[in-house]
Amino acid sequence: MRDADSLGGRIGARLGQELTSEAGAARANFHLEASANQEFPGETEAKVSGLTLEQDLPETTFEIGAGVDIALPRDGGSFTVDADYTLGDEADGVSATGGLRISW
Repeated sequence: MRDADSLGGRIGARLGQELTSEAGAARANFHLEASANQEFPGETEAKVSGLTLEQDLPETTFEIGAGVDIALPRDGGSFTVDADYTLGDEADGVSATGGLRISW
């Protein structure tokens, strides 16, 4: 890659709720989120085998998502799942992440 220029900004909000079981055996955090992302001078250029490839990055995108974190403190485990949907003039897609943690 020869040249890449990028300057981005993001503004958003997240709403969440924490729940705990009556016996304290489990804790859960649920959240919903939304954001607007702005790419200002975004363009990239790559040269491969003498061929120059240029790409303009999407200027404005919007992202909505949701997730959950669940902890089982007595059992020493927790897991998390988060999914996001991105949309805009030149961008459209879904992403998801997840994880599992075990402590002993």
